[in-house]
Amino acid sequence: MKVNNCQTCGQLLSKTPETLNFVCGGDCLSCMAWHGDPDAIEVIEKLTGEKVNVRGCSYCSC
Repeated sequence: MKVNNCQTCGQLLSKTPETLNFVCGGDCLSCMAWHGDPDAIEVIEKLTGEKVNVRGCSYCSC
């Protein structure tokens, strides 16, 4: 099954690095950062110059 949209937010995924909607295993880079992925957070903060507001996850005590 080919996934063209983020499974979290539905945004169209991109294969172009250094974009906020870059594909990260079915989710976009933005959603990965929003859920607390440290590598995604680092890239998003470099791209935007702003701190990521991390939501955490529902299955852990983030």
